[in-house]
Amino acid sequence: MKKFLLALFALLGVVGYITAQKQNNIWFFGNKAGLDFNFTPPKAITSALFTLEGTASISDPAGHLLFYTNGATLWDRNQNPMPNGSGLLGGESSTQAALIVPLPNSCTQYYVFTTEDQFTNGGLAYSVVDMCLHDGLGDVVASTKNTLVIDRTTEKVTAVLHANGVDIWILTHTHSSNKFQAYLLTSSGLTTTPVVSTIGSNYSSTDIIGPIRASHDGSKIVSSASFGDICEMFDFNNTTGVLSNAVNLNSHWSGSRSVYGIEFSPDDHLLYLSTFFITNYLYQLNLATNVLTTLNSVSGNYRYGALQMGPDKKIYMVRNESAFVDVIHQPNVSGTGCQYVEHSLDLLPGTKGQSGLPNFAPYSFFQDSTSSISLGHDTTICAGDSIILHVQSNKNCPSSYVWNDGSTDPEKIVKTTGLYWVRVESSCAKYIDSIEIDVVPTPDVTLENAVICTGEVITLDASFPGSTYLWSDHSISPQLTVSVSGIYTVTVSNACSTITASANISVVPPSHLSFVANICQGSSFEGYTESGIYTDTLITELGCDSIRVLTLTVIPGSNTFLERDLCSGGSFEGYTKSGIYVDTFNLVNGCDSIRTLRLNVIDCTPIVQYDLEACSAFMFNGSNMDYSEFLPTFPSQLTCADVSADYLFRSPPQMNKHSCTHGVNGSIAMCVSSLNSCTYIAGHQASIVIEFTIHPQTDSLVKFTGLEFYEQAPTNYNWISGDSGPNNFPTFYGIRILKNGLEVFRKENIHTTNSWTLQSYSFIDNDLFRVQANTTFRIELLPYCPIGDASVVSAWDIDAVKIYAGCIAIQSPKPIISGRVITRTGLSVSNATMVMSEDADFSNVTNKPTDAAGHYAFENLEKDGHYFLKGYKNDDVLNGVSTLDLIRIQKHLLGIEPFTSLHQYIAADVNHSGRVTVLDLLDLRRLLLGLYNEFPGNTSWRFGDMAQEMGGADISLFSELKTIEYPRHDIDNADFLGIKIGDVNEDIKLLTGDLTSRSEKTFSLMMENEEIKEMTPFTVAIKAGEHTSIAGLQMALQIEDLELVGISSEKLFITPENFAVHNGVLSISWSQSESILLEDEDELYQIKFIAHHAGQVRDKIKLTKERLCPEAYPGNDLESYAIHLECGKQISNLQEISFFQLEPNPFHSAFTTRFYLVNGGKTTIRFFDVSGKLLYTTEHEYSSGEHVEQINGEDIPLNNGIVYCQLICNGYTAMQRIMKF
Repeated sequence: MKKFLLALFALLGVVGYITAQKQNNIWFFGNKAGLDFNFTPPKAITSALFTLEGTASISDPAGHLLFYTNGATLWDRNQNPMPNGSGLLGGESSTQAALIVPLPNSCTQYYVFTTEDQFTNGGLAYSVVDMCLHDGLGDVVASTKNTLVIDRTTEKVTAVLHANGVDIWILTHTHSSNKFQAYLLTSSGLTTTPVVSTIGSNYSSTDIIGPIRASHDGSKIVSSASFGDICEMFDFNNTTGVLSNAVNLNSHWSGSRSVYGIEFSPDDHLLYLSTFFITNYLYQLNLATNVLTTLNSVSGNYRYGALQMGPDKKIYMVRNESAFVDVIHQPNVSGTGCQYVEHSLDLLPGTKGQSGLPNFAPYSFFQDSTSSISLGHDTTICAGDSIILHVQSNKNCPSSYVWNDGSTDPEKIVKTTGLYWVRVESSCAKYIDSIEIDVVPTPDVTLENAVICTGEVITLDASFPGSTYLWSDHSISPQLTVSVSGIYTVTVSNACSTITASANISVVPPSHLSFVANICQGSSFEGYTESGIYTDTLITELGCDSIRVLTLTVIPGSNTFLERDLCSGGSFEGYTKSGIYVDTFNLVNGCDSIRTLRLNVIDCTPIVQYDLEACSAFMFNGSNMDYSEFLPTFPSQLTCADVSADYLFRSPPQMNKHSCTHGVNGSIAMCVSSLNSCTYIAGHQASIVIEFTIHPQTDSLVKFTGLEFYEQAPTNYNWISGDSGPNNFPTFYGIRILKNGLEVFRKENIHTTNSWTLQSYSFIDNDLFRVQANTTFRIELLPYCPIGDASVVSAWDIDAVKIYAGCIAIQSPKPIISGRVITRTGLSVSNATMVMSEDADFSNVTNKPTDAAGHYAFENLEKDGHYFLKGYKNDDVLNGVSTLDLIRIQKHLLGIEPFTSLHQYIAADVNHSGRVTVLDLLDLRRLLLGLYNEFPGNTSWRFGDMAQEMGGADISLFSELKTIEYPRHDIDNADFLGIKIGDVNEDIKLLTGDLTSRSEKTFSLMMENEEIKEMTPFTVAIKAGEHTSIAGLQMALQIEDLELVGISSEKLFITPENFAVHNGVLSISWSQSESILLEDEDELYQIKFIAHHAGQVRDKIKLTKERLCPEAYPGNDLESYAIHLECGKQISNLQEISFFQLEPNPFHSAFTTRFYLVNGGKTTIRFFDVSGKLLYTTEHEYSSGEHVEQINGEDIPLNNGIVYCQLICNGYTAMQRIMKF
C-alpha cells in the first residue's frame, strides 16, 4: 500500500498579538466582586480576593480563568491560593498593584509585576508563575519570587507591545522624579537596564497615587498623580521605548482635579478620565478636537474609581463601596452619545467594588487559532492507498491533539474521502486546520441490458466523477443515446484505473391483440360499464404500446323467487322454520343472483292407512275376490281438511284375484299376481288401486306429502291357506298417481325385493300435490316382469300402506324492499348499514347490512306501509383518499380544473358544510397526516337515491333519502349511490385492506446514509432521483427511534400543515395547484432529527405503507407514481467490527449475539428500550475473530417490545435490534 506523509508543524510557543481574544474575560476586584465576560451581558461572580485598589487576572484563549492576584497573593482557577503565591510585594492600596503578562515564546510562564503602595515607598518587583507546576494549576517559581526591578516607584505599571510583535515593554515612573522607566521583556527574561525618559512633571514624595495607561495601539501614554494635580499625555515609541511630546491635560479644566481613572476608547481617539476628590467628575476628551465633555459628577471624596475597557468594547467604572458599576456603552461615540449609564450593572449580593479594577495589558497577546498550523493543500489519493497526516509541536510547549473522529494522536492515517480537521491546544493557545482528502475510486460503472419500444431511445449512462469515456462507436461523452438493437461497450478511465462495461439493447415492435370480457351488470371493466367494442392503447409489461380491441358483454343480474315445502323436522339449506329468506348466490358466470325463498314447514302426518289385517282369500257369501275387506283407517285428522277413502282394490276383481300371506312383523299381508310383461303399462287392470279424496276447508291449502308401504317378491310364495311353492316373482314394479284423473306422478322399473322392504315416496317438492279444492288422488301399484321360472304362480306381496299429508299455512304475500349499493364506477359497497324507518325522523329503525355484492333486503313489510330508507357507513376513512385528491380540490378552487359533476362536489365537501372551501383542504390533509381519525362533521360515506340526477354543483340538491309508499308488491330496485368522502378522483379500492400504489410506475427519491450519534441532532435531505416535474406527494416514514426537530423547505414549500408524527410514523402530504420542475438530486426538503441511539440513517428511517400509500404525482396529468426511496450504501465498520443479525428474532427466553472483531479488545454490549432506557450491559475482553454470546431473556427486564443492542469496541459502534414477546 502506498502511503503519503503530510507534516504539520504547530509552533505552539510563539506569542502573536491580534484582537478578539479572551485573555481579559474574568475580572476580580474590590471586596470579592467579579465579572465574567464569557456571558452577554457580563455575569456577576465572586472570588476570594479583597483589596482597596489594583488587581490583575489572566484567562486562556477560550476565556477560562488561569489565575488572579491583588498584588500580595496569587489565587489559582479553583479560587485557592497558590502554594508559593502569598507574600508578594504588591500593596493592598496600590493604584496598579499588579500586572500579568506572558513570557514571550512560552506557553506556560507568566510575569507578575507588583508595585508597593504610598505607605511603604517600595519599588517594582516581579515573580514568575509556571502553569506546569502544582498539577497544572500553576505556582510561583521559587527562584523568581519578588525579584526587585527598581527600589522606589510610584503606584504605576503597564505594558506595551514592542514593534517586533513579540517582546513587551514594561513601563513605570520612579519616585520623586520626572523619569519614566521602560524595561524590555523578551523570551530570555526581563532586561535589567531600562530605557529612561526624563520628561513631564516631577512627581514629589506625595505624588504617588494614580495610574499609567497606554493606548490600545501603544502610541500614547497617559499618567496621573492624583494628589499632585498632575495628568499628562505623551507619545511613545514602541521600538525604542522612549516617551516624548508631553501634553498637560489639566489645561482642559479650571481648578484642581484629582484624576484617578484613565481609559482610551476602543479606537483610541477619545480619552476618558475620572476624578475622586471633593467633586468627582467623569470626563470625555476628544483628542482630535480637544473638546471636553462632562458626562457626570457627584460630590464627596473617593466616590469615582478606576476606568477599564472590557472585552465587549464597553468602558466600566467602579464606585467606592458600591454594589454596582457604571457603563459607557458606546465609547467610540463623541459627547453624550457615548451612552454613559449610572448603576448599569449589579454586582453579586454580598460583594462590593472599591477604587480599583483589574490592570490589563491594552492588547491581546494570544495567537490566532488558525494562524500557525497547516495540513497542506487539499489532495487526492487512489482507492486502496493511504495518506499520513502528522502534527509536530514545539517540544517546549506540550500540546493535546483532537482529530475530527475524536482520536488524540499527533499522526493520522487516512484512507477514505472526507474533510479532516485537527485541533491542537496548549495552555496558551488553540490551533485548528482542515484538509479535504478525495479518494479517487476505481470507476464503478454498470450498464443494464434493456428492452425498448420501437420509436423510443434509451440513454446509457456511464458517468463516474473524474473519468474519461470511449464508447464502441468512438464517442467520448459520459452518455450514449441509442435506438437500435445491439451490444454497446464503454471504456471508463480515471487517474487510478480503467474498466469496461457493456449493455445489450433490444428494440421491440408494437403488438396488436383482441380481448373478450364478460362482466356482471353493475360492475365495470377498466371503467367501461356497457356492452360494446372498445379500442385502447395499452402498455405491455415491457412498457411498449399495444393496440387492444376489447369486446365487452354485460351479463344481466338474476333475481328469482322460490317457494319450497318442508316436512317438520327437516331442513332446506339450513332453514327449518316457515318464513321468507333472501339470499345472494354467485352463479357459474361469476355474477350475483338474488333468490327470495318462501319456505312452508308442514306437519306431515299419516291421514290414510291400510293395514291389510282383514285379508280373506275366500268368503262364503261369494264376494271372496272383491277386495271389500281392505277398508282404510284415518290415523290423523287434518285441521284444514276432511279426508275420505274407499277400500283398496284391483278391477275387475274376478280376473285380478288376491291372496293372503304372512305380513311384516307377524301381520297379515295381501298377495297379488303380476303382469306377465316386462313393459310397464300405465293403468293396467293388474294394478293395485288406492283412491282417496281431500276436502280442504275454505282458504286452506293441503299437500299430499308422501306414500309408504312394504313390498316383497319372495322366491317362494307362502299363503295363509297353506299353499306354498316356487314363485315366478316379479322383478319390477311401477307406481303412477293421478290427480282428478290427470297423471301427476309416474315411476317405472322399480326393483322389487325378495324380503319385506319399506318403500317411501316423498312429494314434498312437487307442487302438483297441493290441494286447495276437493281433489281425488288415485294411486296405482303394478308388479310386472316375472323372473321367468317354471312356476305358474307370480305373486307380489304388499303390506302396511300409509298416505301422508299436511296443512300449509297460506302466507299472505308480504312485500320485500331490496336493492344494491354501488359507486358511480360500479363497485359494490359492502358492510354499509341500510336504515329503514316508518318515521321521517327515524325514531324507530331497522338496520340491514349490505353483503359483499352490495345487496340488501327488508322482508315482511306491510303493503299499506310508508317507508323511509337511507344509508350509513363511517369506517375505512382513508380508502381512496390521497394527496392527489388535495390537488384536484386545489385546481377546482383556483378555477384551473373546475369540477364537472355533483359527485365530485360531494366527495370534496369533507366537513359537510354544503360548500367546497379551503377548510375542506385543511381537514383532508389533517386526516391524511393522522391528526384526525375521522372526517369532522361528516361520515366517511354518503349515500343517495340512485334514481336522482347528479348534474350541477348544488350539494344541497343531493337526496340521501328514499321514500316508498304502499309497496303492494316486491320492490327490487331500491338502489343507492355510494360516494366516498375525500375520494374526488374515484380511485377507491373495495374489499381489500392493502395500501398499494395505483400504478406500476415509480418516482425515485434519495437520501444520503450517514453515521448518527446518540442524542445528537442530524439532518436528512430528501432529494429527487430523476429529472421530472411534480405537483404533489405523500409518504410515511417509520422513525421509531428518532425525535423530529423540524422540516425545512427547499424545492418544496413544506409547512407544519404538511406533516405530523403519530405512533412513530412521520406522515408527509404536500401539494400545489401547478407542477414544479425538478432536476436530478434537487433537494425537496430537509428533515432534522435527534436519535435516541447511535446508528445509521438507513437503519433509522424506513418508507412504510402503514398509513399512507407512498405516491408522487408528476406532471400535469396527475397520474400516480409509486415512491421508491433509495438510501446510500451501508456505512461499513467491517474494517474493525461486524455485528450480525440477532437470532432468533423475535425471542422470548434467550437469543444469540454474533460479531466479528478485526482487532481484539474490551467489548461492551448494551441493551436499550425504545425510550433510551438502559436495560442491561455486558462487558468482556475478546480476541480478534468471530464471537458468539448467548443472552438470557431474563436479563432484559422488558415484558415485550423492541430492544436495541449496541456493540462498542475500540471506538467503533454498531447497532442491531430485536423484538421480545
